[in-house]
Amino acid sequence: MNKELIKYSLSWLWHRKEAFIWIGALIFLGLSDPACHHYTLCPFNNLGMDFCPGCGLGRSVGFLFRLDLKSSFLSHPLGIPAVILLVYRCTIIFRKSPSYELSTL
Repeated sequence: MNKELIKYSLSWLWHRKEAFIWIGALIFLGLSDPACHHYTLCPFNNLGMDFCPGCGLGRSVGFLFRLDLKSSFLSHPLGIPAVILLVYRCTIIFRKSPSYELSTL
């Protein structure tokens, strides 16, 4: 392979790492079972607090990927707008063309 092509590919991947993280997170939430309650990463819930403004957001996204809009909204009302914003953010990241210099790696 051409050395410049490898540099270009690595730079392209590096500048779009945020989009790949969001896509991976959405795929994970889409494949997980939203009805199953298991270990949570929520620090408030792990400390025993009942109220957390973000709890239910992951389940909401999971229900959305199963096209259960009512359960998605009832789990967390901001789940649907969150997915829309993340998809929009990923498209913005993939559409921008950064300067491809390996010095930024």
